[in-house]
This record gives sequence, structure tokens and C-alpha cells, in this order.
Amino acid sequence: MYEDLAKLPGGRSVKDLLLDLDIPEVELRETLRKLDQAGLAQRIKGNWTAVPLEDAPPAPPAAPESDEPPAAES
Repeated sequence: MYEDLAKLPGGRSVKDLLLDLDIPEVELRETLRKLDQAGLAQRIKGNWTAVPLEDAPPAPPAAPESDEPPAAES
């Protein structure tokens, strides 16, 4: 989704995105809201635009992956 927003610097409308993507409108709008909350997209005058990654806030650190179960609390 982010890549589709980044294609046009002037942004894309929901209607335009729906023509290119094969997802329901509800799912598209929810994804756009999540991108907005993450600082990766913004809505300006009815068009959604991608925030350049260098301007986006840093992502929270990922939890380390482990095959071991979590330690039991006592």
C-alpha cells in the first residue's frame, strides 16, 4: 500500500487507489488510517500521500525472536 501512495507525490484519492488495488474499501481506509497513525501517510485535501521514509518517525524496536518459551514468572 505504501508503495502505491509513493508513486505520485501529489497523492492519491481513495477512489483512485480502489481502482488499482484489489481490496475492499473498508480495508483500504483502515490501512490508510494505520499508515497515518504510524507516520507513514497523511491526508491532504482529500488525497493520501506517503511520508518519505527519511521523514517518518523511527519504528519501535522489534522483539527479539527466540525458539524458547518465555520464562515463567514467580
